[in-house]
Amino acid sequence: MKKCILLFLVGALCVSLSCAGCVQTENNQSSLTESVVMSDTSAESEDNAAHTDTQTSSDKNSNTESKTDKDSDTAKDKKSDTDKKAEPQTLTADKTSINITVGETTFVNVTASPNKDDKIKWETSDEKVAAVDGIGNITALSEGKCVIMARSTIDDNAVQSIKVTVSPKKETTSSTQDTQSSSNEQPTITYLESDEGQNMMPQNNEPKSKVESVTPSVDSIRVAVGQTAQLTATVSPINVDSFEVTWATSNDFIATVDDAGMITANEEGSCTITVTSVSNPDAKAEVEVEVAKPVVSARENDEELPKQELYIDGILIVNKSYSLPKDYNPGGLTSECAQAFEELRMGAAEDGITIYLSSGFRSYETQNYLYNGYVYYYGQAVADTFSARPGHSEHQTGLAIDCNIISDAFIGTPEAIWLAEHCHEYGFIIRYPQGKESITGYKYEPWHIRYIGVENAQKIHESGLTLEEYFGIDSVYDY
Repeated sequence: MKKCILLFLVGALCVSLSCAGCVQTENNQSSLTESVVMSDTSAESEDNAAHTDTQTSSDKNSNTESKTDKDSDTAKDKKSDTDKKAEPQTLTADKTSINITVGETTFVNVTASPNKDDKIKWETSDEKVAAVDGIGNITALSEGKCVIMARSTIDDNAVQSIKVTVSPKKETTSSTQDTQSSSNEQPTITYLESDEGQNMMPQNNEPKSKVESVTPSVDSIRVAVGQTAQLTATVSPINVDSFEVTWATSNDFIATVDDAGMITANEEGSCTITVTSVSNPDAKAEVEVEVAKPVVSARENDEELPKQELYIDGILIVNKSYSLPKDYNPGGLTSECAQAFEELRMGAAEDGITIYLSSGFRSYETQNYLYNGYVYYYGQAVADTFSARPGHSEHQTGLAIDCNIISDAFIGTPEAIWLAEHCHEYGFIIRYPQGKESITGYKYEPWHIRYIGVENAQKIHESGLTLEEYFGIDSVYDY
């Protein structure tokens, strides 16, 4: 009996210990579970934090990239604006070569771009042959050839030349014309103005008619290889149904022509340009084109041009013997020259004399264009007597000025006399005096003054010598 009781107590004790172990085990599992949950929660929190940081970093990068793109776009816009501002001004004439008869007047329309508000200045190379007014009306005065030039007032490099050939007036048996005055009085022409202020042809309200004929601006033209020339054409009668014409060349290898009548000379030879009315193909005309050798306008090898300008006693020397590099460009008249000219102008005004600037700074490219035009009309030998080859023009220095009328009509005028007597007082000299053609290399130009400073100008004026004589240098082309 005792033995049974003892066994019962031992069994109960084992059960008690077993249950305690179970409770502890459950407690340990609960603790472990909580630890795992906390660990997972912590990991998830860290993952969320990392994701948030990554998202924030991405947003920052996106904002940075967006700002960079905006800055890039802004820089591009600024560059685009700069490019627009740097775009050069150009002048385009509706015809660059005209043939007219003594007493006739024709209108040349010149458009400017990109600045259409450019106030164009007009001048003629020979007022005895043809005159031009302030809006482009060209009047033939006497038989001969000259060049009419339209100049931009906002860009010295923008120049358009119109070649003019004046034929003698045809004889007529009309008694009315026999009684007319032989004076050079210019005929009166009335033009209408469009909204943009451009001159238009006279009004004509007659019914529209079929095109009967097409007349080109010239019957024949001579163009140097590499040069261009503008052709225009008029259709008759005035009140036609269509003014549209087409242009074609007989030989693309010699010269091509575009839809606007612009000829491009490709190689030496001859060809024919045909202009035809669109509304009436039977109305057509031809222009004979001769393509000549390229005009010699500068040294064949630009390397021969001086790398450094020639100065003597502080005076920049430019003549037929001494030239400037192609890229020499002060950007206009020098400030010292411009100020001295203003003082000269005011001094002349006090004496009742009007002096004004007709031509100042000219770039290498502009001089090349002008010189080629003179060579085309007069030949190189004659052109070299009054026009400098590119690189040899004093105008490229920004120290030379052509005053008032740039023609022989200026000779002997009160303005010319005043300049000869007083310009040295303001630092200028008459660069090409009368009787010194063989020394300076150029004909007498009383309108051309050169700034060299008051002290130097006083000395040279008192000596009665030219710049070449004073410094013992020559002025002769060696090519």
